[in-house]
Amino acid sequence: MTDVLRSRRSAPDTPLRDGPAGGAPAPASAAQHQMWQLSRLDPGSAGYLVPLAYRLHGPLDVAALSAALDGLVARHTALRTTLTPDGPAGSPDAARLVQVVHEPRPGLLRVHDLSGLPTWQRDQELRARMHTEAGTPIDLERGPVLRALLLRCAPEEHVLLLTFHHVAVDEWSLGILHDEWERLYAAHRAGRPADLDPVDVDCRDHALRQRGWLDGPEAAAQLDQWRAELAGAPAVLELPTRGPRPDVPSSTGATLSVPLDVPTEALAALCHRMRVSPYMVMLATLHVLLARWTGQRDIVVGTPVANRRRPDTQRLVGLLLNTVAVRARLDDNPSFETLLGRVRAAALAGLSREELPFTTVVGALRPARRPGFTPLFQVMFVYGREAAPPRLDDLEVTPVEVPVDTAKFDLTVSVRENADGLRTALEYRTDLFDPDAMARLAGHFQTLLRSLVAEPGAPVGAAAMLAPDEFRQLVGEWNRTATPAEPDDLVHLLIERQARDTPAAVAVTDGDTALSYHELHLRAEALAETLRGRGASASAAWWACSCRARSRSPWRCSPCCGPARPTYPWIRPTRRPGCGT
Repeated sequence: MTDVLRSRRSAPDTPLRDGPAGGAPAPASAAQHQMWQLSRLDPGSAGYLVPLAYRLHGPLDVAALSAALDGLVARHTALRTTLTPDGPAGSPDAARLVQVVHEPRPGLLRVHDLSGLPTWQRDQELRARMHTEAGTPIDLERGPVLRALLLRCAPEEHVLLLTFHHVAVDEWSLGILHDEWERLYAAHRAGRPADLDPVDVDCRDHALRQRGWLDGPEAAAQLDQWRAELAGAPAVLELPTRGPRPDVPSSTGATLSVPLDVPTEALAALCHRMRVSPYMVMLATLHVLLARWTGQRDIVVGTPVANRRRPDTQRLVGLLLNTVAVRARLDDNPSFETLLGRVRAAALAGLSREELPFTTVVGALRPARRPGFTPLFQVMFVYGREAAPPRLDDLEVTPVEVPVDTAKFDLTVSVRENADGLRTALEYRTDLFDPDAMARLAGHFQTLLRSLVAEPGAPVGAAAMLAPDEFRQLVGEWNRTATPAEPDDLVHLLIERQARDTPAAVAVTDGDTALSYHELHLRAEALAETLRGRGASASAAWWACSCRARSRSPWRCSPCCGPARPTYPWIRPTRRPGCGT
C-alpha cells in the first residue's frame, strides 16, 4: 500500500502528446464541435466538467482500482480523445475540427495520503481538493479529458474524485462505465481477465455516420419540421432577475436542492388516464410555472435526449446527448389536461427528431438573438433517476455531492429520483438570481404540481402556486390595512419621554459632535421659548431653517412646521395651506 501511494503521489497531470491511434483523424461530431466552441469562448470555465466523488469504505485494493480505471481508458477511445483544428490558424482547414485518439497510457490514478492530518484539517483539505478538481478547466486540445484522484483518509476510508469533461461522457456513458468498472476491479483483484464484450465502434464511427446522415433527406425533413414547430417562438424568457441583466452573464452559478413531495397515487392515476409519463407532467408544470413568473404565454424549454436509438450506440461511451426544444402555448388559459396533451405531443415530436443536432437547428433557423441570452430557450429541464454508484467487492461505495459553482443556462430545473424519493435541483446563474428567489421558485413548483395534479380539469391560471407560509405572509400579514384606534404620540413627546428614561444616551450626531437626549431637550426648550417670544403659536405654520437639523423646538410651539436648509430657495413667511389659520 505504501509503495503504491509513493509511486502515485507525484504523478503529474500531463497533457496527452502521443500520436493518433487507428489511422487518420476523423472529423469531430456536432456535440464535440459544440464543446470545442464553448471552451474557446470561455477558456477558463469549468462549466462543462462532470465532477464525481465516491466515498469508499472498506479494504480497498488500490492497485486493482488503478488498473480498472486504466482499463476503462484503454477500452473507450472517448476517454483518450482530444480535438484539434485540421490546419494552422487562419487557414481554410482550421475551421475543420478533427478527433485525435491517443494510445492508452497507464497511471491515470493519482493518490494522496491525508490520514496523518488531524480530523479537522483532513476534512478541510478534502473539501479544498474537491473544489480544486471541480474547478480546474480541461484543455480539449491538450487533454487528458479525465482526471482521477484518490484521497486516503484512513486505512479503510478513501474518497475517489473523478473529473470528466462533458465532451467524453454523458449520463448514459456513466452507466456503462460504472458497470465495466465493477467487473474490471473484481477481475484485477482475482488476477483473471475481465469478461467484457469487445468495443466495436467509437466516436469516430459515430461522427462519420452523423456527417453522412446530415447530408441526407431525413435530416432535411426533420429540419423543416423544426422550422414549422418554432416559427414565431419568443426570443427570450423574461424571468425576473435580482437587478439589471448583465450584457454577458458569467457562468458563475449555484445549485439549490430540495425534496419534492409528490402525490404518488394521484400522479400515477393522471399519467395512466392521460397516457403520459411523470416526466411530461413535471415538464408541463414547469411551463405553467414559467408562464406565471414571466407573464408570457408562449414558453419554450430545452430538454436533453439520449440520442441512442441505433443499436450500435447502446454500449458506446461518449457525448451523444442532444437537446430538443419543447414549446407550449398557454394563451387560452387551458386546463392542465389540455396542456398535458400539448406538451406530450411536443415532447414526442422532439424525441422523434433527436438525431438532428441542436446546433444544426439553431444554425438553420437563425432565431432572433439578444446579447447575453442563449438562442431559443434559456431554461433547461432534466428528469431522470440518479445513477447508482458502482458495487465494488468488499467496499461500501457512497456518492459524495460535489459543490458546483457554475451554471450552463440561466436556470436548469432537474427532478431526480433516488432511493429516498424525488428531489428538485435548481442550477442558476448567480448574476441573475439570488438564493431566496430560487427557494421561492422551488416552493412554487412544489405547490403548483400538487394543485395541478389534484385538479387537472381546472384552468392552469387558477392553480394555487404560493406555498402556505408565503400565502399567509402576502395575503394576511402584509395586507393588514387596519389603523390604530388612537393616534401615535407626537415626535417631540417621544423625545421628551426618552430624555426622562435615558438622558445620557446619544440622540443625534453631526460629524464629531453629539448631543444626548437631555442636552437635546434643554436646547429645544430654550429655542421654543425664543420662538414663542417672537409670536409663534399653535395656530401658525413655521419653517425651521438650520444647517443642522437636530432641533425639535418648532414642534413644541406649532404642530404645522417643517425643516428647511439655507441652500433652499427663500421660503416666504406665509401660512401653510390646510393649517386652518
